[in-house]
Order: sequence, then structure tokens, then C-alpha cells
Amino acid sequence: STIAGMEGAWSRNLWDADRIQWQRIRAAVRGGCLGLGLRELSMTQEDSMAQKDANPRAPGMPAGLDAVLDTAASMFQERGYRNTTMHDLAHRLGITKPTLYARTTGKMEILGAIFERVLNDLDRILAEATDIEDPRMALEYIVCHQAIHSAQLRSYYQVFYGDQRELPDDLQQRNRSRSRQYMEGVRV
Repeated sequence: STIAGMEGAWSRNLWDADRIQWQRIRAAVRGGCLGLGLRELSMTQEDSMAQKDANPRAPGMPAGLDAVLDTAASMFQERGYRNTTMHDLAHRLGITKPTLYARTTGKMEILGAIFERVLNDLDRILAEATDIEDPRMALEYIVCHQAIHSAQLRSYYQVFYGDQRELPDDLQQRNRSRSRQYMEGVRV
């Protein structure tokens, strides 16, 4: 049936995102960042939301939207982007739908901001690593901090890896370009 097919696809997306996240964490542990990351790896997404430096806002998004983005990422992870409505999101946030629309133009803007947050954090990690002279230590820094961040913001990363096809073509292209730039930066 259609529902069974949707659940299977949803489960595969979650499994893929979990597999990617655990590969990063295993790589971080093997890479020698045990002392650096054990506390950070054990933090929940809610704990990390309290740390503004670890979770910068997407550009152009008002500060009040942090809660919207956090809740939307969790709901998109749980239900899928297409199965989450603005009504559902407003209800979970405890606000009215008009109040939600006063803060954002819709689901697509929210999805784009979730992608932007992940990409901005990856850019920040890469920029911080460029200050490290030893290439091996710089790579360890990147792996450790990316593993920590993906563990802290698990739902953001699951949306990032699972819902790219929901973005309009121009945003997909921009995100692919930024991802390539990040990978090129890691290689250097």
C-alpha cells in the first residue's frame, strides 16, 4: 500500500542519516578526539540550543525563529517534510498559524533555513580549522567538531541529508555548490 511504501522510504532515509551520523562519530573517536568530544557528543539537541555560538541563526531569520527551526527540524525528521503542515508546526509551538506566518513565509523558507544553518556551521568549522598549522590536527579538528555538531543537531542533519530533493532546483544547486566548496576546503 501507499502508506507502507512511504514508511519504508522514511525508514531508509532515517537509517541512512543514522548511518552517516554514526560513521562520523566513529571516525571522531578513532581520530583521537575522545577528550574533546565525549561531553559534547552526549549533549542533547535541546542542550545545544542553549549554546548560541554552537548554533548560529541562519542569515535573515529573526531571533524568534530559532524555536521554529528547532521544532520544524524535529517534525520534518519525525513525519517528513511533506507530511508536516504549518498548522501542525504552529500547534507544536503553541502559537497560532497567523503568528507563525508573521515570522516566516512558509515551510520552504523554514527548510531553506535548516539547510543554511547546517552549511553555515560546516563553514565555521572549516574556517576555524584553517588557523591550525598542522594538517593532521586540522583534519582531526574538522572531523571531531562535525561529529559533535551532527550529534547535537541530529534532526537538522537528518533533514539535510534526507530532504534535499524537497528544495527548489536553485536552492539544491546552491547547496551542492556550498557542499563542494566545503569538501574542497577539507582537502586543502
